[in-house]
Amino acid sequence: MSPIFPPWHIDEWHAVDDRLRGGSSTSHLDAAGPRAVRFWGHLDIKTLGGAGFASRNTTFGPHPLRLSRATHAGLVVCLSPDARLSVGSSTPATLTIVLKNALSGPPKDKGPRPAQVTFEAHVVIPLSPARALTHRVPWTEFNPVYRGRDVDQSDPRYRPLDTEAIYEMSLMCRSAFGKQEGDFGVVVEDISAWEKDDNGAKADEAGAGDDAACEDVGSGCWRGIRRWLGLSRIELPENENRLCEKA
Repeated sequence: MSPIFPPWHIDEWHAVDDRLRGGSSTSHLDAAGPRAVRFWGHLDIKTLGGAGFASRNTTFGPHPLRLSRATHAGLVVCLSPDARLSVGSSTPATLTIVLKNALSGPPKDKGPRPAQVTFEAHVVIPLSPARALTHRVPWTEFNPVYRGRDVDQSDPRYRPLDTEAIYEMSLMCRSAFGKQEGDFGVVVEDISAWEKDDNGAKADEAGAGDDAACEDVGSGCWRGIRRWLGLSRIELPENENRLCEKA
């Protein structure tokens, strides 16, 4: 794997919350040890009538992040529980990773930034104590989205993610139109480029159905479970039952 974060340069991750549209959600990004960050805040859905989002955004520069599909299958995201979070039945459990193929334009009179097609993938936030999750997210999981809704292939705005022109990345907690709300939190240990193996296995074609496994990805993330939103297929290595549990 090729590390993307850390280092994080926290001061270069800026809040992009629904407050730009008159909402009340908030986001924060703090250091969580020497190599990890804590992404946390409050997701409000009442102010905007069911909609809401809280995010932190960073820009790659002066040149975009370039990850060839010939050598990279996607991203690896390692997450740990937020020990400061009080977990309840409605605690948000989905983190959205957002990629952009163009720089965001400047806000209009301090209002919302001009809308553009983004590419979004969803991963499960670990809420159980002493448990970490490692998500291998193939490129095919990054679906084009416009104003919070998936872009259909029949839409003239539709296009696949250009993995060799990634200008921005965001960590987002979104309501998915009222499906989750409240205080959220997760420790992001690292985000890396998922390199294809030596025989050129097309891992990005395997998608969410690819078998999951526990694995040590370093940078403070001792063991993780690959788990996809809405699908959980767990294969435990020998003698690892004490570290990993079925999701």
